Amino acid sequence: MAGERSPWAGIQDYFTATRRPLYSIIIAVPFFVAYELGMAYLYPDQPPEHKSRNLAEIILHAPESAIGRHAAYILPALLGIGLLFFLDWRGRKADRAAARPIPFRPAYLGWMLAESVLLALPLPFLLGEIASRLAAEDGGGGSFLFSLTSMCGAGAYEELLFRLFLFTGLLWLGMALKLEKLPAGILAAVVSAVVFSAFHFVGPRQFEPVFFTFATAAGVWLAAICYFRSFGMAVATHAIYDIMMLVGAAVM
Repeated sequence: MAGERSPWAGIQDYFTATRRPLYSIIIAVPFFVAYELGMAYLYPDQPPEHKSRNLAEIILHAPESAIGRHAAYILPALLGIGLLFFLDWRGRKADRAAARPIPFRPAYLGWMLAESVLLALPLPFLLGEIASRLAAEDGGGGSFLFSLTSMCGAGAYEELLFRLFLFTGLLWLGMALKLEKLPAGILAAVVSAVVFSAFHFVGPRQFEPVFFTFATAAGVWLAAICYFRSFGMAVATHAIYDIMMLVGAAVM
């Protein structure tokens, strides 16, 4: 019938709209909030051997001694949200100039979570037994609820550090050096993934080539999600994958 839109057009609208940074903010913020609230209420009661925090969070909060504890804890997230708001404003400005406004549709948020589950599913197959070890590191031990909190923090802070800041920064640097966007993205994905993998060996843990290789593959996968979909999707995919592994280990 004339005037009806095809289902494919609706799918295109979904993928176009949800690349807007506004959706990233809305989908990612709950993982940050869940982690911070969980740490505030659960961390003090954990046994000493399980009182661990996410290393990416510790790195991002490193300026604590210079700018104060509360400012250091808020600043990284505010910088990330501010960057996303700027990108959203710039994108909407370009859309208005091209007369192609993209309306905000709350229903898309549910579809984004479902898509994140689908994007998380290949990781256990890609990583094999490394998958459960990565998730165990992100969990940090302790009670199930505390481990669940840690999973949210891994998705939130590791993606903030390695995908939004490092990957995006390297992508922009590559483009500033006159690389095409896709080659710059590939280079940024590989470099940020290698750093992400090496990050798992900070501390007393010995270097393991197999673990390093497969953790790098996971970093490339998450960078691809950040590049082709959005930062928020990378956060949700990372956290959901970790949560899936935690629940799977608990029921087996």
